[in-house]
Amino acid sequence: MNNRDKVIELIEKQLKEHTTLKINFELFALYVKYDKSAEANQTDIKSFNTKNVVIASSSDINAIYQSLASNIIKSEEFRNEIADGFYKKSYIWS
Repeated sequence: MNNRDKVIELIEKQLKEHTTLKINFELFALYVKYDKSAEANQTDIKSFNTKNVVIASSSDINAIYQSLASNIIKSEEFRNEIADGFYKKSYIWS
């Protein structure tokens, strides 16, 4: 089960107990950049937040998840890290 499936499962479980939820996501990304002078990789962990979203039992959870993920990836801060020579190695939703 991937992280996306785990998050959707958690939301669905909470919707069984509550009629609506107010949630946001935080993406943690590990950036890696090769430092020629040190002949080693330089790493940095950054986090990116989304705005709160209200989810009801009738909401399309997959579409909301995709929208939140897309908003983070399109964010200027996220792109600037890549432009500085770092590239995204992996990420985790929480």
